[in-house]
Amino acid sequence: MGNLKWLLGINLKDLNILQMSLRAVIIYLSALITVKIGDKRFISKTTAFDLIFGIIIGSVLSRAINGHASLIPTLFTAFVLVGMHWLIGALAFKFKLFGSLIKGKTKILIKDGKINWKEMKAAHLTEDDLKLELRYETGKTKIEEIETAYFERNGKISFIKYPDKKTISAKEENIN
Repeated sequence: MGNLKWLLGINLKDLNILQMSLRAVIIYLSALITVKIGDKRFISKTTAFDLIFGIIIGSVLSRAINGHASLIPTLFTAFVLVGMHWLIGALAFKFKLFGSLIKGKTKILIKDGKINWKEMKAAHLTEDDLKLELRYETGKTKIEEIETAYFERNGKISFIKYPDKKTISAKEENIN
């Protein structure tokens, strides 16, 4: 038991490279298990809610690696944070108002080919920001070619293009 305490640097003021490396392996594996048990959402979808969780859990776990916090209480704290993240996510799913407060609301930036300046201002986006995303996401350059654009809760802009006239004509021909 004494060797294990020394290897993990338990109750030591300064950690050597071996102790810190072993702690890093333990924290890495624990973080993988924690994410698997909790929710992978903060990896794939970056809402402010999920980003904050990722930053906090990373900060907490890093303290155990470099010896600024005890190993076992830090791991327990990480599991508590995952549980809290899961609970808040479940409450946000169940109660729409709570979900909007925690995760934000989707804003409509373009409606019927026209910019909604009120929502643009609320989202702190310029017309140049919108056009940059338009080109990047759709290859289009004209806002008038977009039926609707949404500023999503994760900070991305999604565009719904007007139906292609050629597609409509082909469909109409098949109907007749």
